[in-house]
Amino acid sequence: MATISRILDANVNGATYTATANDILEALDTCHSGATAPSNEVSNGKLWLDTSVSPALLKIYDNASWNPIYKGSGNLSVGGTLTATTVSATNVSGTLSGDGTNVTNVNATLLDGLNSTDFYSANNPAGYTTNVGDITGVTAGGGLSGGGSSGTPTISHADTSAQGSVNNSGTTFIQDITLDTYGHITGINSSTVSVTPTTSQVASATAGVGTGAVGSYGFFMRLTGNEVPPGTVVSASILRWGGVFHTSVSTGNAPAGSWRCMGQATKPTVSDYQYQTLYLRVS
Repeated sequence: MATISRILDANVNGATYTATANDILEALDTCHSGATAPSNEVSNGKLWLDTSVSPALLKIYDNASWNPIYKGSGNLSVGGTLTATTVSATNVSGTLSGDGTNVTNVNATLLDGLNSTDFYSANNPAGYTTNVGDITGVTAGGGLSGGGSSGTPTISHADTSAQGSVNNSGTTFIQDITLDTYGHITGINSSTVSVTPTTSQVASATAGVGTGAVGSYGFFMRLTGNEVPPGTVVSASILRWGGVFHTSVSTGNAPAGSWRCMGQATKPTVSDYQYQTLYLRVS
């Protein structure tokens, strides 16, 4: 009965008049129920039960539009502003205004644009106290010192090591460094490298020098020249391998390099005899 007109025509017989009147009363009783909005005598305040949705939605015509005012199954939908002394509802969508002192059982999706999880219950379920912003104590952990339970506690780096600085030089070096749990140096051990070779080191090096090599010794006779005093460096070309005393100047082979005379090579007075001495090869 959504589109029936409420105007009665007196120029009809009684049966037609009565049927039309009954249709008008039925439309009023059902708030012009129908899937489409009423089109006859529409003005502000006219009601329409929109059955195009389920459950049906009650609407009111206001300022050229149909606005919902009640939705079935116990939910109230208000297109404009709802003013009441007390509101008790299960679900509220939209905006609630006022001081909220008389609003009960409201489970709103949004309240003043905020989600319900943004609010904390007034009955303080977590038991928060009024000591907001104050710490109750600061305890220094390992490797730290200080702390406290009042005022402004200070945490400092604890001194867990008595090890002093070590500044070595020359052939002394740091051999061992000991660390504690916190990475602090608690011990430094030094050691010194000896630059003087031991007797065994010298003996080993000497034994390793090859015959005729630089640093080696040899007995030689001199072919030409006068006396050779100790410390004189001569060319190997005038020397010949020999023994302590040699009877022939042409016997033996010439060494290589230059040799330092380590004894006294005296010019002989007897023909065909050459005195010999010890030499050290220097190059």
